[in-house]
Order: sequence, then C-alpha cells, then structure tokens
Amino acid sequence: MPSTRVKSRCTLHILIVDDDVNHGRSVKDVLAAHNYPADVATSGREGLTRLRDAHTADQPYQVLILDLHIPDLMGVDILRAIQEDGLTVKTVVLSGESDLSSVAPILKLGAYDYLRKPFQVPELITSVANALSSFQLEQENKAMQQEADSNARLYQFLLNASPDLIYM
Repeated sequence: MPSTRVKSRCTLHILIVDDDVNHGRSVKDVLAAHNYPADVATSGREGLTRLRDAHTADQPYQVLILDLHIPDLMGVDILRAIQEDGLTVKTVVLSGESDLSSVAPILKLGAYDYLRKPFQVPELITSVANALSSFQLEQENKAMQQEADSNARLYQFLLNASPDLIYM
C-alpha cells in the first residue's frame, strides 16, 4: 500500500519586500541566522513580479514578509493582488502602525500575521516558522485531496467498466 505521507516539492522560499534597504537587509540577516534563507525586493512592483514569476515557475514563495508602506505599491495593494491572482504565499506584515483599526483590513485581505516595527527577533522567527508550517500543511492537504480524487475516479472507472467483478 502506498504511503500517504506527501513529500514537499518546494525548496524554502521567503521573500522580503521593504523599500528601506537597510531594514530589508537586517530582516534577511536575522532570518539567515536562523537558517531561513530569503530574497529581498526593494519595491512593491519588484516584489509582486517576483511572487508571480516564482508561482508561474512552480517554485512559489512560501512566506512573504511585507512592509505596509512602500511608495510605489502599498502593502495593501500587494495583498489584494495576491488574493486576486490566487497566490498561496503566507504573508507576515511588518508595520510601524500602532492603530489596531488598520490591522483588521490587512488580516481580511489574507495576511497570515501582523508584527509591529520594531519587531522582536523571537516574535519574527516564530511567525515565520508558523507560516512555513501552515503553508506546508496546506500543500500536503491539497496533494492528499488530489490523490483521493484520483483514487475515486479510478474506482468509479473500475465500477463502470466491470460491475460483475466488483460485486463477486
């Protein structure tokens, strides 16, 4: 009987989108120190292009660390585009916003987590680890559902093709 454990096809992909080059680099360094390699995009358009290209190449980013206030394309607009495009990335939003009323719309747009700047390193690492785990579980669930659907189609084919054998 084949194993139901699904192996991950994806290599670890994390993208940081932050127009502040130094802040983006420091987040990348923090992640690297915890064995989470990451890429950095310094504009919203570059970040969205990278997300789309990686998805098209079947090597999607698993986690996006997104600054909300990016001059060329606001973080909220990136979240909307992710939703519209059906991208499966888990988004951790970093922002200096202290008003909690601005957090609710971000979460409604599909953000996985929200961290305030300046963030605490353990808080960021925990959020990224949880987002990666959630992404992997969703992918495994999707693969198992596809396998179950395939098995159901095969069973239905066998049932229709040779009903006498099934009921013996």
